[in-house]
Amino acid sequence: TVKNLNIAATPGHSIVGYQGGASAFADTLYPGGKIINCINSMPIDLSGTNISLDAGAFVKYNAGGYVEGCVNNAAIKVTNTCTTAPTADKATIRVGGIAATMGTVSYDSKNWGYQLCGACPMEMKDCTNNGTIEVIPEVDETAHSYGYVVFAVGGVVGWLRGHASFGGKDHEYMKTLDNCDNTGAINVY
Repeated sequence: TVKNLNIAATPGHSIVGYQGGASAFADTLYPGGKIINCINSMPIDLSGTNISLDAGAFVKYNAGGYVEGCVNNAAIKVTNTCTTAPTADKATIRVGGIAATMGTVSYDSKNWGYQLCGACPMEMKDCTNNGTIEVIPEVDETAHSYGYVVFAVGGVVGWLRGHASFGGKDHEYMKTLDNCDNTGAINVY
């Protein structure tokens, strides 16, 4: 449990991620994990080349955890350069002001790209994103003809994964997203 933690802005500094993801508080929040009444004011700057990128101020993947009363006041900027034909593991972007994703854990090519949390309950309530979200997908001429994959960008949660069917089984995710809001601008170029 992380509670009542304030990450203050420091002029000229940011949380920098490269080739994967970035978050001020947690990479993955599993069942039993909690982030309560925390504030992030440190900008997040994530970049990569030919890889999926995930950014959220408090957690990249909420895979069964609890987030309450958290406020993000910082900008989140994600730049992904694609130089090959885009695929799910090379060019997806998931960005949220609080969490990048609710409902997935990690990349696994055997399970449609994601290792899933089954019916893990996850909850996010009373959270606010005030920071600007900026997503810049850059595609060079080699990859340009293939298009670009941008999965999910949202003010509070980028990708709210609700249901998946694979391996002959259905997988449901019990989620609560209650009283959360976004006041920050969202720019996808």
